[in-house]
Amino acid sequence: MVTFVTLVAVLSAEPTAVLVQARSGISVDEFKKATTVIDAELSRVGDAWSLEDTQKRLKAAGLGDASTCGGKQACLLELSKKLQARFVVLLSVSKVGRDRAWALAGFDVASGSLLAREDWLDETNGDVSVPVVRFADRLAPLVKPVQKDAPVVAKLDPQPPPPPPLVVVEPAASKPLPKILLIGAGVAAAAAVGLAIGSAVTAGQLNQVTTGPDGLKLSSMTAAQAQTTASTANALTGAAIASGVVAAGLGTGAILTW
Repeated sequence: MVTFVTLVAVLSAEPTAVLVQARSGISVDEFKKATTVIDAELSRVGDAWSLEDTQKRLKAAGLGDASTCGGKQACLLELSKKLQARFVVLLSVSKVGRDRAWALAGFDVASGSLLAREDWLDETNGDVSVPVVRFADRLAPLVKPVQKDAPVVAKLDPQPPPPPPLVVVEPAASKPLPKILLIGAGVAAAAAVGLAIGSAVTAGQLNQVTTGPDGLKLSSMTAAQAQTTASTANALTGAAIASGVVAAGLGTGAILTW
């Protein structure tokens, strides 16, 4: 089974280089102390490189040092472009006596347009974090990584779907009761027919008479025999009727329970 997963957007890295545009009147140790704070606060600006990291990239690419540009903005932007940086922050500082003048400027490398700038004055060993944070907060929204659509990824499912459950349809259970009732109805009906025939034959004996000399019809039976025969015929008729009723009831029951 293949599952398709679409990654709607991927953040594309947009690195920001940090270069020194100008430095004068400040010692190496004092400058390093201040730039450590500057690098830490600028880390909130997209994919910003530190000042030291930017210098290492320049050397690795054989581009020398930012000081070769002599503070020229166009030259520094060209160096950033060769490093494939999307943005660049230029740092300038000058010191006269105890006073220090700082400047941070953020540029779009491709167009050379100024995005944000912060200038401030402080004294020797002053805290530079507040103005740097202020600058970083203005620049960060302008250098957000670009969202790009990612390709569709096909993911193979290691577990195939289980087969559908097997549905077994069992035949309906046979119903012995209707069959028994039908058999009983047949037996009762046959008995009713037999009894009815017996009743008819018995009653027929009563109708066997002869005509005497005086024209009277005479039976070969005595009165006692005739009474017995009549009683037998009546009994057979009643039994035949009862058997018929039983047969009808059993037949109806078989139909209702089928």
